[in-house]
Amino acid sequence: MLVKFIASSSIIGLALISATVASHAQASDLVTEDSASMANHFTRDAEVLGPFEPVTIPVNPPAPAPDTSQTALTTPSVRPTEILSQYGLVRSLKGDQLSVRLIDGTARTYKVAANSATQTFRRGSLVGFDVNGNNQIVKLDSARVRRVFEGTVIVVEENKLGLVSPTGEQLVTSLSKDKIDRMKIEPGRTLRVTQYEGTWATKVCLPAEDDDIAALSQALPEETVAQPNVEF
Repeated sequence: MLVKFIASSSIIGLALISATVASHAQASDLVTEDSASMANHFTRDAEVLGPFEPVTIPVNPPAPAPDTSQTALTTPSVRPTEILSQYGLVRSLKGDQLSVRLIDGTARTYKVAANSATQTFRRGSLVGFDVNGNNQIVKLDSARVRRVFEGTVIVVEENKLGLVSPTGEQLVTSLSKDKIDRMKIEPGRTLRVTQYEGTWATKVCLPAEDDDIAALSQALPEETVAQPNVEF
């Protein structure tokens, strides 16, 4: 059923095939010109352009300068090891004890170092953190929301979910099969997908139960109408 999202690619493919057939036809017409006529063309062109100087091509030519005009669009996705080592959804923060639900669905409680416990976090919010050898959080930060997509599930296929918003915008995301089953996600259900700045994590939740039923999953490569999702 996900083929519906990319049906337009078939039309583009047909157009490309037609263009290729036309190009071959034009090439066939060109080869009918006799060699004497082509020699005359080359002689006349040479007289117009003038004499040429020989050019030495290096064995290993230098690579062209990178095109930075599209840097923002072509920069690879940031991996977890390049940012904070772990992410989780806040369950509670009591004193120096932070309880979170991790990407694999397990709940863990960590002790927060004194210099990291200066923030307050809403239940259900996404946080990133690093821990030391004593399993103590030494760096803790909340993730900044980049985009919130709310729509109706129209496709559930293995670990893929296809959603459409009330305005017709489409989103394809992934979620582990066990999380799909646990959250009872099926066509017709409404989901809210939250994406964050500078992270690989996306939160998927049922809007009416944002704090209690949510999931994280690792980001996927961006597609035309798809975004990565994370489940907790």
